[in-house]
Amino acid sequence: MDQPLHTLLSMLSAIKQGDENKLEQFVSRGDPPETLDWLTIPKRDWKLITGIQIVSISQRMTPGGGNPQQTATIEAILEKQVPILEKTSKQQSIKRWSLEKRNNQWLITGGR
Repeated sequence: MDQPLHTLLSMLSAIKQGDENKLEQFVSRGDPPETLDWLTIPKRDWKLITGIQIVSISQRMTPGGGNPQQTATIEAILEKQVPILEKTSKQQSIKRWSLEKRNNQWLITGGR
């Protein structure tokens, strides 16, 4: 989790394996705590994912109470198979994750 992209790839690997416990290692829940579905990808969609294309990664330093905070945003196109009237169709959506560097590792702090 030394780079934002590595965190995202590790998150996707945990999703592919169906490993919620491992997935928890890549997120930082807020207060009140966000759900794992909101921070990553809804569990109901895990087996439907057929592809993901990274569109952009941006990193920046933001002021944070005297201590600058490193943050990043990753945007991607997510493709999943969706059964529609006895056929399978592909559906695409844009997903954006927010990450923060904490204790020298990048953690997912938001998703939409």
